[in-house]
Amino acid sequence: MKWFFPILIGFFLFGYSKTWGADWKYYGQTQTASYFGDVESIIRQESIGRVWVKAVYSEEGRLDEGRKLGRKYWNLTIQSLCWK
Repeated sequence: MKWFFPILIGFFLFGYSKTWGADWKYYGQTQTASYFGDVESIIRQESIGRVWVKAVYSEEGRLDEGRKLGRKYWNLTIQSLCWK
């Protein structure tokens, strides 16, 4: 019985925690990748905007990025970028 209250408090604390995640919206596709943007991350400062973008590469895109960036990137499938 002496363990009941600490366990109950633990469940309360862990059950109450909030989580955040990006809400990725599809916005385009090329031969090499599909692109998704996080709408909630858009920041506008005068004439410059900033947004987080996720690129999901096709087989052709993965090989192309591997050629540009080096051999260790040949297994690249997803990349997150901050575009300005």
